[in-house]
Amino acid sequence: MLLRDAFLATVSSAVLAVSSAALAQSNTFDIQSGNRSIGRDVYTLAKAKQGYKLNSRPSTHFGGSESSMDSEFKYDDNYAFAVGSSSNMVTQMHTSYTPDKGRTVLTIGMVQAGVQDSRYLDIKPDFAVMPPYDAGAAQVMLLLATTHPAAANLYDIVVPGSARSGPPSNATGEPPVASRPANNAYDALWTKGPDTTGTLDGKPVQLHTYVLASGNTTWSFVADDTNTLMQLDVSNLNASYIRAKFKLDAQSK
Repeated sequence: MLLRDAFLATVSSAVLAVSSAALAQSNTFDIQSGNRSIGRDVYTLAKAKQGYKLNSRPSTHFGGSESSMDSEFKYDDNYAFAVGSSSNMVTQMHTSYTPDKGRTVLTIGMVQAGVQDSRYLDIKPDFAVMPPYDAGAAQVMLLLATTHPAAANLYDIVVPGSARSGPPSNATGEPPVASRPANNAYDALWTKGPDTTGTLDGKPVQLHTYVLASGNTTWSFVADDTNTLMQLDVSNLNASYIRAKFKLDAQSK
């Protein structure tokens, strides 16, 4: 009995370790533009007590400018955005993102040099935050769309860029007020593309492709059978986020 108990305890520990590993991932992505490296993103996505927590640190350098972000986003158990914040390490701007209970208004709080400001963005409940060059946020978008798809696969994508000031329009009946850039939101449709192949650390891997499209902007995802992101091509940025040691087969490009 002692041997049996010891064996069962060992098996239980091994299962627990595997389960814990499955709930967390840390990946590094090279950010490229025109076959030239312009930065990288290192992120960790882990299961929290409630939902998931993403820590992501994308940094870029091109056109004589640099950007370095440090973000922490939280999601529910279905990978829906709950709350989050990011800090621009170059401009020392700290930005927080907080949706209201009905998920129709996103409050964007900004603090820089001790000065606080707020912006409000009208959103739809099936929204996702996709900061530029953030492979970690793209990974969560992939998990959201493949495991808990929205009705008609339609999402409201929030991209840091431009927003309005003043209180939410649906709270006052007043039209939006123009403001300096902060965020924007776009309706985007998620569709599955053809399967393809590539290599990870020199070993062949079967892959699936997906496209998130909004007007002239497309996010093209390449992922393995576990919904782990391998590559993302973003049309309006003319950029690709490529996982370390991953290479898409030439015939797939």
